[in-house]
Amino acid sequence: MTLIELCRMPDTTEGHSARVLLWSLWNHHRSCNLWTHVCSLSSQPRREFGDIIACTIEAREAAIRAIFTKAGEFERIDTHPINSDQQ
Repeated sequence: MTLIELCRMPDTTEGHSARVLLWSLWNHHRSCNLWTHVCSLSSQPRREFGDIIACTIEAREAAIRAIFTKAGEFERIDTHPINSDQQ
């Protein structure tokens, strides 16, 4: 699974964690339990998330925008809001 595929499955534990982590980076102000959510991801999305964190701010924003666009996440956020405390 990739981060894009996980964002398309917001009702799964792994999909929810991917969305929480990505929106947290996107908004620059959301707080989330990084350890809990990263540990919920399998190895491929965990590696992708690590690569995104290691990017410059501009590259990170472009990468997250590409994931959100391909996954339809900008439209989905209104119908599937994120509760970062939800597990």
